[in-house]
Amino acid sequence: MCYKTAFSLTALALATHTAAATPSLFISEYIEGKGFNKAIELFNGGKDTLDLSQFTLKKYINGKTTSSHNFPLSGQLAPGKTFVLVHQQAEKVLTDKANVVNKHNFLNFNGDDPIALYYQDTRIDLVGEFGGQSFGKDQQFIRLTSQASSTYSTSDWQTISARSAQEMASSLGNHNTDSQPKPQISCTTGTPLLISEVQGSGNKSPLVPEGKYEGPEIIVEGIVTQTTPNRFKGFFIQEESWDHDGNPMTSEGIFVFGQAPDLTVGEKVRIKGKVKEYYNQTQLNLVAYSKCGIQQEVIQPLQLSADTPLQALEPYEGMLVNWSGNAALKVTKNFSFNYTSFRNEMVLSKDQPLFKPTQLYPALSEEAQALASSNKQQRITIETDVSKQTNGVISYFPDFGPFQNYIRIGDTLQSITGVIQYSYGRYGVIPTVTLNGSDFDHQAFPRTDAPQLTHDEGSLKVASFNVLNYFNRTVPGAADNAANNANRGATKLNDFYLQRTKIVNAITRMDADIIGLMEIENNGFGESSAIYDLVNALNAQQTDKDSYYQFVSTSNDGFIGSDAITVGLLYRPSKVSLQDQPTILPMPEQHFTLTTTENKQKTITKQQRHSLIQSFKHLTSGEKLTIAVSHFKSKGSMCFEDYQEYAVDGKVALDSRNKVKGKPAPGYVDDLQGSCNEFRVSAAVQLAQHLQSKPQQYSNNILLIGDFNAYAQEDPIRVLTDYTGKEQRLIQTAEHTTLEGKPWRPFATVPTGFGFVDLTRVHHGLKTFSYSFDGELGSLDHALTSTALAEKVKDITHWHINSLENSLFEYSKKYSGQLPKSEDHFSASDHDPFLLSISFTEKKTTKEALNQLISTAWTQYKKIVHAPLGTYPIHTQMKLVQALFFALEVQNNPLASDQRIQYAINRLQHALSALEQPMMAVNKAGLSAVVQVAESLLRQTNDSYHIWYYPKAATQHMKAFIDYAKTILASDQVSQRQVNRTTFKLLQEITWFSSQRRLNLNFSYFIFR
Repeated sequence: MCYKTAFSLTALALATHTAAATPSLFISEYIEGKGFNKAIELFNGGKDTLDLSQFTLKKYINGKTTSSHNFPLSGQLAPGKTFVLVHQQAEKVLTDKANVVNKHNFLNFNGDDPIALYYQDTRIDLVGEFGGQSFGKDQQFIRLTSQASSTYSTSDWQTISARSAQEMASSLGNHNTDSQPKPQISCTTGTPLLISEVQGSGNKSPLVPEGKYEGPEIIVEGIVTQTTPNRFKGFFIQEESWDHDGNPMTSEGIFVFGQAPDLTVGEKVRIKGKVKEYYNQTQLNLVAYSKCGIQQEVIQPLQLSADTPLQALEPYEGMLVNWSGNAALKVTKNFSFNYTSFRNEMVLSKDQPLFKPTQLYPALSEEAQALASSNKQQRITIETDVSKQTNGVISYFPDFGPFQNYIRIGDTLQSITGVIQYSYGRYGVIPTVTLNGSDFDHQAFPRTDAPQLTHDEGSLKVASFNVLNYFNRTVPGAADNAANNANRGATKLNDFYLQRTKIVNAITRMDADIIGLMEIENNGFGESSAIYDLVNALNAQQTDKDSYYQFVSTSNDGFIGSDAITVGLLYRPSKVSLQDQPTILPMPEQHFTLTTTENKQKTITKQQRHSLIQSFKHLTSGEKLTIAVSHFKSKGSMCFEDYQEYAVDGKVALDSRNKVKGKPAPGYVDDLQGSCNEFRVSAAVQLAQHLQSKPQQYSNNILLIGDFNAYAQEDPIRVLTDYTGKEQRLIQTAEHTTLEGKPWRPFATVPTGFGFVDLTRVHHGLKTFSYSFDGELGSLDHALTSTALAEKVKDITHWHINSLENSLFEYSKKYSGQLPKSEDHFSASDHDPFLLSISFTEKKTTKEALNQLISTAWTQYKKIVHAPLGTYPIHTQMKLVQALFFALEVQNNPLASDQRIQYAINRLQHALSALEQPMMAVNKAGLSAVVQVAESLLRQTNDSYHIWYYPKAATQHMKAFIDYAKTILASDQVSQRQVNRTTFKLLQEITWFSSQRRLNLNFSYFIFR
């Protein structure tokens, strides 16, 4: 294929310039567009033809000086001409502009790959920054200067967000060395239009024809309200007050795109420019301007009301505005990185910080969808004109720091003034007034030095804490971990020491007796392990030996699963003792094969972290407490069900790293639960079934804690708690799952929840949180209990030391620059820990305990006597009578030993526990008979000649429970209690199902016709 060249045969005959001391070749344009729309333009700014074989282009992969791809040039380039290189798979409008079209690795660059131009062995030009930071993702850079520079400066380039290939191609191969517009008009040239006439009352300028993006060249006049020469490459102007049109739907301000370096705020300027709709922002592309002096009138910001939606600002686009008073905004996203714009930014909202829809409402419910839509409308980003942000610095809040001038989510920003702009599909505000510490009111969620429990009279306190990848990998001699020593934590020793200090300070202030840990390095329990390191540092800070901690270890001090991180448990031996050995509960894995759009087979495996289960004995009460600490699969990576959302005709477009390409398939609806939701549901089922299948091993006091990576109303939490199985949207487990190498999927549709109690919801409702993501709050960290334990829990609280804070205050110095670091407990992690208090009754003397138990037994005996015949099995009644008579005999014997008294207590307790289930024992034959009845009833639903029919949702629910009952029948590991419970539950389901039948109108029609 032949591509056009930018030089002529005549130029080829010219003498070539091969010995220039300062070569005149430089990079004039850089395009890093979507997909393979990548291009580099070179320009010969000299007077001689250049021999391109003397030059080489070099790509530095991920900004590393040690890793690069070289692309030697060849041919000749005449003066004043361009030389364009385009990736072979770019769109045709780009390749049509190319001198070289190639799929060389050099041309497959990303926004964090600096591009350098070398003359022989000397670097003469550079675009981009080293260090791996994104400088050019989805960007088009056009050179503003006319010479090469071996160092990169953003001021040398006009930056444009990558547009369509056609728009980007319009400048490619046409480098203009005269990049600065020159004043070509005076302050009396033409008759200016009003800015309000240009803006119009709709979403686009009335001067731009329908279906087009550009309008005519016009003249306007206004006062400069803000200059943005760096990132936005332009400035804002606004009409004087006497030229306002009085229409509240038309803006009086506008953005002018173009370089005018001599303009200052407050100057009056006359503009000649082309009207343009640039990604839905109405603007003028500067042609010429004339300064018309400083005006006496100072443009005053328009005070926006509290009723103005933050994404309905079209009437104010380009204008100077202010929010304050009762319209003051709240911080809903702290200053942090945005993976869409690849910049640090802060987001504000109205009234209160935003909540995750699935924290408050079930997935895909009308309420969740409405809140998601509302959240998009009630947020606005603070934008800046800084092209290259300095790490650790907020340009509009220079006093920002961890000690006094900090920002927390929920803070009220008492006043902010700026101009309204539109980019990335959203409105933003560019501040015109610098902020200071007094502008942020922290009253909504003030910092606290310890978690506040409403009822602190509990006898045992339990905490859960995600410790943000606590890896001691940088410590010399650290033990190997389960993932080939992969390090997800601190990469510098001083950073690790700061992380440890902050976490130890936080744990000490919580003063918990048992602590569940997540994200601690999975490198065993020896003296060189991360958990040993943490406990050693923690105990060194305790002033009382009764406050010392120990950790729960596996029997062989080995790994828990195969991930680099794991869960752990700390406890105070002065408060509790270990009961039995810990259980490492394996979690399901997912193994599946995808067919790609290239008809290739890709086999993918997904795994989950194991849970750790340990029973404790509370020393002062003798009560047994079983704790399961878990860290479910994250929302970030994709599982089988997520890949299927992108499948068309059974095929998925994947890149070399098995990441999907393109958009979800038609009909896709985001349920807002993130990736791997069904996989987390499978983990929830495995955890709950295991705990409920071993009542003899575990206590009635069961507590599930950890980072479940699911918000309070998402499927995994609902399955563990109060899901009924009768909702319109049924909850599914993951497909293609195995457990310890064997196929495992107890049921596709979860029949009902497992009945654990969500403590935070009970004590504080759903508007609670432990984490912030993308400007929305919610709880990923939960405490779920058995019904018996829930009654003993006095209070629970999330301690907001992390989720509301700025991530730049965390231990790592990688992106915080010169920002000072504190050793306090704030920003110790990215998740908030929670603390709960349990009230166990203190253990009485053996004789007192026996007396109280006899009283309880007499009450129960009277209940049995008056119960309907058959309610309680005869053998359990006799067991209670015999135990009661024996207890009375011991009670009246003043010489009875403590051992004999304890035996009487144990015998009476055992008899009473046998009466907890007032139902006849059912063998599996009985359950099988009930299953047959249920299946017979279900078969009737398929007969269209019956006068009755059953709704589809009821049929699906009934079938799901029958399938569950069959798994109980087939299992050799179920208890008598499970058989009983399943049988009676199935009888209830049959009764419920019978009540769902409806009149078959088709049958009626046939009869009466």
